[in-house]
Amino acid sequence: MGRNTFEFIVGGIGIPMIIDSGADANIIDEATWVKAKDLGITVKSFSNEVDRKLMGYATKEALKMKGMFQAEIQAGTNTAEAKFYIVEQGKYNLLGDTTAKELKVLQVGYNIARVDNQKQIPFPKIKGILVEIPIDKSVQPIQQSYRRAPIALEDNIHKKL
Repeated sequence: MGRNTFEFIVGGIGIPMIIDSGADANIIDEATWVKAKDLGITVKSFSNEVDRKLMGYATKEALKMKGMFQAEIQAGTNTAEAKFYIVEQGKYNLLGDTTAKELKVLQVGYNIARVDNQKQIPFPKIKGILVEIPIDKSVQPIQQSYRRAPIALEDNIHKKL
């Protein structure tokens, strides 16, 4: 279905779902629901009536739904209780933003690429390898102007010098 598709265990059944940070609900297509029922999916509750209307991206009409159910969803060792909406003639199974964050499969924010371990690893030395940097002598070198060190580092720099 796409590169953000992963298999989640919903009510004891493996279901491929797309992680969608723009979706505020978990959606299961009708065909997947029929297969899951045949395989014996375990649900906490089921209703043919839905408690809200859902709109697809860039559409003006609400999605036609067959019902909704509550079930446990698992991703690795993380589990959550979630509500799923069954979409009539749906094309994709979507894992919404809130559930994805609960399962820790989606992280949004400034510190996503933060490195907690500040231990510096030295560049490895490889014996017997000669590295040659090609230099085009026809290109005039550019002299960069002096740049001040950050004020917060000046005392440490003066101590080292």
